[in-house]
Amino acid sequence: VKHYLLGIAPFSVCYLVSYNLEVLVKTDGYPRYALFTVIGGCLTNCVLDYIAIFHLDMGVFGAAVATGISQLVTCDDSDRVLTQVDILCKNGFIEKLGPNLDATADRTIDGSHMLCYPGLVNTHHHLYQVFSRNLAKVQNMELFDWLKTLYEIWKNLDSDVIRLSSLTGMGELMKHGCTTCFDHHYVFPAHAGGLPPDSVVQTVEEIMRDSARVIEQYHDPSYGAMHRVALAPCSPFSVSADLLRESAILARQYGVRLHTHLCETKDEENFMLQREGVRPLEYMERLGWIGKDVWYAHGIHFNDEELRVLAKTGTGVAHCPISNMKLYSGIARIPEML
Repeated sequence: VKHYLLGIAPFSVCYLVSYNLEVLVKTDGYPRYALFTVIGGCLTNCVLDYIAIFHLDMGVFGAAVATGISQLVTCDDSDRVLTQVDILCKNGFIEKLGPNLDATADRTIDGSHMLCYPGLVNTHHHLYQVFSRNLAKVQNMELFDWLKTLYEIWKNLDSDVIRLSSLTGMGELMKHGCTTCFDHHYVFPAHAGGLPPDSVVQTVEEIMRDSARVIEQYHDPSYGAMHRVALAPCSPFSVSADLLRESAILARQYGVRLHTHLCETKDEENFMLQREGVRPLEYMERLGWIGKDVWYAHGIHFNDEELRVLAKTGTGVAHCPISNMKLYSGIARIPEML
């Protein structure tokens, strides 16, 4: 858990939703908290009627305290909900939590009419797809047909589309309580067949060289970092074995994580069985894609033995129920994974 979200809400049932399921996670074995923002509003029929965002830098630079918070959801091991408590943040981290704190801060917020809960974490998103999600011709399609149709549009992406789509998507996530997002971006048009088209395909050498550049320029490995890089080829059916193998080697050289789609559809499973003679997870395991530094998106069609392998190796799964329903992909076995 990276951030706390502090907000006003009516004392009734509220529904928090987002484009994908946001999962609360622990990093390095224990929760990490930082006050992120203050919102005011209420949720009715999954729509935020009113929102006012204040103090986006609260506690990130300097100190901030919220006093007398009506209810604070801790998400600790006992799932405690505290009442009438204060929270003190300094330089992006929660320093103290409890009633009537004796604290000096640069900013003070009256939390007596507010709820406070840890910010949600989105573990798999494609922010650039926000601009194309409502096109009529791609509704009621399953994954492969959906991809084939949209790649003909995505191959014309430019930086303006990516920027504006990303801002829209991140704004939606923030409105629904999400303060951390993983954006899986994998389309880099060359504007120069198949799935994907040649114009968005690079050589392994180009990808490795640019991946190293991006990690060196943008990845922040420090505790409490606000931006990190993961190496994330699109999927085993759309990239080469060489790219997957080299990505795993490079990621571990730099100490960054690995991510891709896996076991999203039965079509993928059948494709891999026909092309490689093995199921998707075994194929990925052969290429070094297993372990605590790896997490897969969707993971709907793992069998019992594969779930045991994932659990034994600490390999993660990002649950994406809205996408899974929209594309008729199936229902992930999340209760068993937990």
